[in-house]
Amino acid sequence: MAMVGERILAVREDDENDPLWESLGLQYASSIHAAYHSRSGTLFSAICAAKDNVALNGVLQLDDESSYLEIRFSVFIHRGLLSSNLVCGRTMDSLMQPIIHFIFPPFHGKDNVFTDNAIKDLYAHLNSAADSNPSPGVQHKDLLPKLLPFQQRSVTWCLKRECGVVDGFGNVVYQEPSMSEKLPLTWEVVTAASGENLFINRLCGRVCIADEILVAQEPEPRGGILAEEMGLGKTVEVLALILLNRRKAAPPLGVLEDQLLETHLLDDLESEYGNNPQPLIWSGATLIITPPSIVHQWVSEIERHAPTLRVFIYVDDSHTAVEAALLAQYDVVLTTYTMLAKELDYAVHYDRPRRHRQRYKPRKSSFVQIDWWRVCLDEAQMIEVPVSRAATMAGMIPRVMSWAISGTPVKRHLEDLHSLLRFLKQEPLGSNKQMWKLLNHKVFRSTLITSYQQIMSRFSKRDIEQELSLPRQSRVVYGIEFSDIERANYNQLWETCLSECELAFTDQNLDEVDTERFQSWLMRLRQTCCHPQIGARNKESLGGTNLRTIDEVLDVMIAQVTTQLYQKERSEGLCRVKRAVLQTRIHPATIALPFFRKTEQDVLQHVMFWKKKYDLKFQNYKESEMESDIDVSDETALEAQLDLALSGKAGASDSLAIAALRHREWLEQQHRVLFYMAGTYHALNMETEENSFYEKAEAIRQQLLQLPEQKFEKQLALVQKRVDNISLDSLYSIETSLYKGGIVMSRIMADLDTVSEALNVQLQTLRRWRQDLVSRLTQPLMRDGEEGEQYQYSIDLQHTLESYLHFYVKLLVFRKDLISGSEDSMANHHKVVQSQRDHAAMVKLRESRVRSFKRKAGELDETKKPEDLDKNLEKELFDLITPNLTCTLRSIRTNIRSVLKEDSLPRAEIAIAELEDSRVKEMQNVQSKLILELEREIPGFRQLTASRTVYYRQLQAISDTVLDIESTDPEADIDACLKEETLLQKDIIRLVAKQRYLEHIATTSKKQSPSADSTVCLICRSPYEVGLMTDCGHIFCEHCLLEWTKNKAYAKCPSCNSQISRKNLSRVGFRGSSIPVLTSTQEPATRSEPVSDRVSIGCLSKVRMVPEAIRRVAIIDGYGSKVDSIVRHIVYLVQEDPETKCLVFSQWTSLLALIADSLEKNMIGMVKLQGNLNSAVKQFKENKNKHVFMLHAKSQSAGLTLIDATHVFICEPLVNPVLQAQAVSRVHRIGQRKETFVYYYLVLNSVEIPCFDLSN
Repeated sequence: MAMVGERILAVREDDENDPLWESLGLQYASSIHAAYHSRSGTLFSAICAAKDNVALNGVLQLDDESSYLEIRFSVFIHRGLLSSNLVCGRTMDSLMQPIIHFIFPPFHGKDNVFTDNAIKDLYAHLNSAADSNPSPGVQHKDLLPKLLPFQQRSVTWCLKRECGVVDGFGNVVYQEPSMSEKLPLTWEVVTAASGENLFINRLCGRVCIADEILVAQEPEPRGGILAEEMGLGKTVEVLALILLNRRKAAPPLGVLEDQLLETHLLDDLESEYGNNPQPLIWSGATLIITPPSIVHQWVSEIERHAPTLRVFIYVDDSHTAVEAALLAQYDVVLTTYTMLAKELDYAVHYDRPRRHRQRYKPRKSSFVQIDWWRVCLDEAQMIEVPVSRAATMAGMIPRVMSWAISGTPVKRHLEDLHSLLRFLKQEPLGSNKQMWKLLNHKVFRSTLITSYQQIMSRFSKRDIEQELSLPRQSRVVYGIEFSDIERANYNQLWETCLSECELAFTDQNLDEVDTERFQSWLMRLRQTCCHPQIGARNKESLGGTNLRTIDEVLDVMIAQVTTQLYQKERSEGLCRVKRAVLQTRIHPATIALPFFRKTEQDVLQHVMFWKKKYDLKFQNYKESEMESDIDVSDETALEAQLDLALSGKAGASDSLAIAALRHREWLEQQHRVLFYMAGTYHALNMETEENSFYEKAEAIRQQLLQLPEQKFEKQLALVQKRVDNISLDSLYSIETSLYKGGIVMSRIMADLDTVSEALNVQLQTLRRWRQDLVSRLTQPLMRDGEEGEQYQYSIDLQHTLESYLHFYVKLLVFRKDLISGSEDSMANHHKVVQSQRDHAAMVKLRESRVRSFKRKAGELDETKKPEDLDKNLEKELFDLITPNLTCTLRSIRTNIRSVLKEDSLPRAEIAIAELEDSRVKEMQNVQSKLILELEREIPGFRQLTASRTVYYRQLQAISDTVLDIESTDPEADIDACLKEETLLQKDIIRLVAKQRYLEHIATTSKKQSPSADSTVCLICRSPYEVGLMTDCGHIFCEHCLLEWTKNKAYAKCPSCNSQISRKNLSRVGFRGSSIPVLTSTQEPATRSEPVSDRVSIGCLSKVRMVPEAIRRVAIIDGYGSKVDSIVRHIVYLVQEDPETKCLVFSQWTSLLALIADSLEKNMIGMVKLQGNLNSAVKQFKENKNKHVFMLHAKSQSAGLTLIDATHVFICEPLVNPVLQAQAVSRVHRIGQRKETFVYYYLVLNSVEIPCFDLSN
């Protein structure tokens, strides 16, 4: 269909594979008069006409036998529609796009069809990019390895992209590119019906006459993308290109080079460096930029394959700055992306107006001072983000040729290719984002393919299998089972996932699922399949500590379940007490009182349970302390453990502290019940029972306050003892000197008198403040009176103590500076005092104005406000810091010692100076010791204040538990309590079952033989190895319990008569038994067992069980099913062949650390790629005792050649197939002489199964 505006110009036959044509046909069907539609069998499209721009000549022919209408027509486009240049602007011509699409239909790929996967379509058409006939002579004499046929074709294509060809003498000569080769990307050459050639651009909607003058203005092809599959020798191909196509010698000054051959990619250079860029240093060097992990591999490859090339390694650890002239002399310069990113700061010079002449000129990066012959990005997918520092710097480097080298140019999506276009300076796609977005649409798939066919060459191993003989690579998928501990942990996370994502296990409609949250949970579940503590969230959920073995994980899981159970039981107790209190307002005698008694008994059971638990833990604690010769009293231990628990620092291993805290919390609950019961008896006028229960409640309250009270008394005794040892009497007063001094000493003596007098005045204030502080600190915790008055008294006392402590410490600091400080310290004190006084004066003035305004308005409150203790103490302190205090004892003594050094002074002056020096020294020592002793009191004062605060806080907490419960509708609140209790009871039953299950696992996993009774079914009285556990935690043999619950929605537990549900049964096994994997014919287990079989049948058909020979290998295990299985397999391989080399890939560093730890314990040598990268690779290759190389799948899977290894372990399914291909290709590449194996370890009945399907 050809259109101009809304006019229908022409219609062609409908095409199922052309979505644009199909959509246009449906859109304009009402405007078309006649044509035959093959699918509907109706007349669909027809005659069209246009007045000015398009003319049609049609011939109609009707075939009556077949009943279809054939329309033949010619299209003539007016020259006014043609473009005069090949420049694509920012706006796309949406009217011309469908016209061009109609007149010049695009090709539809192989088999005349495109898929929905653009990357798949692109790769399918790239293998034809290289010429099938390689140029003779591409094998350079200095290249030691013989190029394979496909490599010769690739090198020939690379030469062609550099406008070169090998002549009959073996020399590379310039070859003029054809018109189509010089066309910018997205432009095509087509032939009109008249035979005239046209240039068309489907994206921009532009057409112009094919003109060689237009093409001559465009830059020649200078590089491209070499995208051979990993392991096919891209390094050798690049070395062959470097050897073949060397740059001409630098031209003499004043002589212009051949501009056709030397077209630079320097179109942005002026914009970067201003209108007068500095001249570049000519060079024939090739700059190769690589990831840091493979830079030394490039060195070894060059030494091995092209030893005549001169190589310079420019990396951060060898040279900080290298002269550009030196780099320009080499054939090859190797650097890294890390170095490139650092050099960006020295590449761009930002000039700005300066007040003074610039003194230091920053250095300029050597990379941008050289006119490079060729720049190659190895593993070019590293610059997938075009705005990254490395990508920005790479684009700024002046060069003639640009090459992007990558076996996986697309890591995740098509956008990865866009950053390569920006580096290659391929316009208009490189900078025109609007065109790039259009190119991603399926409508323009042919343009995408033809554009990249022009600049990219790719051979896959499958394409050249007839030319390349690689050893076979076998891929084996092993299925393993979780251990009981891991399965319990995984099921718990799966349940939480379903709950948080509001997703039922049987849901088929996932449209309303929170995708982001669900993806986060899937990642966490995948990490859990490897080890329970992989990932930040998993580690945090297990306490945040570094757990290694699964037994440690089990201990934490049991502690967590115990904590959850305790919290639910306590919440249920609180809810029952609340319900009992509400019942007293409706039926105090008939319902509330009996219910209170029942609640009291339940709470008492919990109190006794935790008391026994604490006594047992404490006995064990004392025994362990006795072994270490430490005598610990009961009160000291309980105090220490409670402090630990109340501070929130008690971990899962601090069981004694936790037991002490929980016993205390249940005592608080008991106090609450007894107090409310006393209130109920009061409402019933039962005075005897009321008094009895109040006395019981008070006794428990005293028990709860006993420890903080004892702690306070102990601290009080320590403080009192220290205070009594220091008496601020006349001993510390300073007497006035008997001497006045001569001309020199008189000034010093005057200063000494001033300081001495100030210290004496300070001593009086210090003595008084200390007495006030100690008298308040040593007051009893409680005084006679009502409890409310006691609480207010405690608050007031705390505020007073804090104020006195604050200013008492300030006074000590000032006195210390006056004794041993400098004159500068005194000046600082004066500044602070003056600043505070100025601020106080300003505040006072503002308050005075406010009072004056309120007085005039008649709103002034004449009530006298209480004195502010802080202000009074501050004023008293500031009054001591008088302006005449400019010297200190230390500075005075310094002045006296300077007098002693003067030989010209009279002997009387010298004698006085000697006496005063001795006296001031003694004075300084005495006063400094006093300050030191007083400072040592401060921590005791603070601790005593803190212990008083703890007592009052606990007293208030106990009082808060017995506050009256407010309710406007007691009956409704009682119903709400009943519902909450029901839910809590269900949770308690579930947690009790889980606790028993985990304890059962602990019994079996720690190789403790279960008793005979525990492995005998209560129903059939027969022993069993695999059983089912009920909600209430009892275990029976599988057959009996399935029969017992058959055809029953709910049944009773044969042991405790609790209600059980068949869907909540959990399968358990004793040590030595194997729990079977669920199949489609078995009864589904629980909602928390995510069976993946129904979505992963294809994957499960490939899964094998680990061979018996491997499973029999004895290792030091305990790291989890997956880690143990992988390590066991590696140990087996090493035992079979002591020279075995293996690679282990994972995308989680913590998993690699666990595997490394396990390998070390099992005496298997391994290497990590960290620190000195070259040393790690060399060590793995040359050290026979290093059998395993640990590699990160995302950051360390690209570029390395590790053909010494023959076994690759993929620890978890890599959803991104690019990462998987990179990992596998480390061993399956040219140079490999042995068969290689790739092993995948998947956990059955987990999310790993569908993830593996997705990645394959």
